[in-house]
Amino acid sequence: MPRSKAVSVVPVKNSTVVQDSPQQPSLFRTVQEGFAFGAGSSLARNFVDRIFPTNHSSYELCVQEKVALDKCILAQEGEVFCGESQKALIKCLNSQLMK
Repeated sequence: MPRSKAVSVVPVKNSTVVQDSPQQPSLFRTVQEGFAFGAGSSLARNFVDRIFPTNHSSYELCVQEKVALDKCILAQEGEVFCGESQKALIKCLNSQLMK
């Protein structure tokens, strides 16, 4: 089938170009951005905590076992020889989750 008409494409020119001029850095601007970031992070964290609630109190009760495991890992330069400390921490966490 032969083409009967030639189609031409006319490019559209955008006559309005918006350029964002960079702002001068200042102490006030930095404090403002830091405050906005902190407020946004706090809101996001609270939102996620409300959707996916966690029980942090069980982890706070097993601090001794966690500290003992951390000390063992640092002393042994790895967790290979810290099986007893790991078992104690797991036992504590499981007992707190069962309550």
